[in-house]
Amino acid sequence: MINIRRFSQTVFIFFLILSWGCGKKETSSLTVGVNPSQPLLIPTSNAVNGTTGGPVAPYFSMNSLKLTWAGSTKFQLLALSFFAGSVTGTSSPSSSSAATSFSCGGSGSVVNGIFLSASVVDCNSSVIQPALDSNSNLTIPAPTPGCPYSVQSSGFTCDSLPITVNPNPLTNYNIPVEVIVFGESLDGSGNATGRVTGIANITVQ
Repeated sequence: MINIRRFSQTVFIFFLILSWGCGKKETSSLTVGVNPSQPLLIPTSNAVNGTTGGPVAPYFSMNSLKLTWAGSTKFQLLALSFFAGSVTGTSSPSSSSAATSFSCGGSGSVVNGIFLSASVVDCNSSVIQPALDSNSNLTIPAPTPGCPYSVQSSGFTCDSLPITVNPNPLTNYNIPVEVIVFGESLDGSGNATGRVTGIANITVQ
């Protein structure tokens, strides 16, 4: 399973400025789906011979990320971020008041890697093309009107999170996280014509 580790705050802000700054934006054409919507926080890793051989705790795992595109042009994925602001965690039967703020994700090959074996499909689940083009970028062609195209990733984890772990194994962290997908629309020559942002919400338990 691929790890998309703590996202650089500088990189996150850079894409945020690109997406919400001045200029043409297209947000309603991209729908973001996440599974599960309430992933569990894994607070500790089980060491084997001194190494974990997997994600570094604390972490949570996602089964898939689904992007559905209904725009009139081609879409290209640029970056992905899971962003949690300052919240107060709660637990049962005890409680935690530690403020939680983190982001994880990536751009380029880091995020495109979770779509390595995926295909773009139409609204009837017919395969249109591989998810990654010849340059290893995730692109979705302009769909037929009324029949959006979608692509679904493989599983991945967000690990090495700066979360204060409660020693109570029954802790329920209830961390609201915003899943933000950054991309751009492309014309027939491959030139960018606008910025695209899609947003979904999950709660890390």
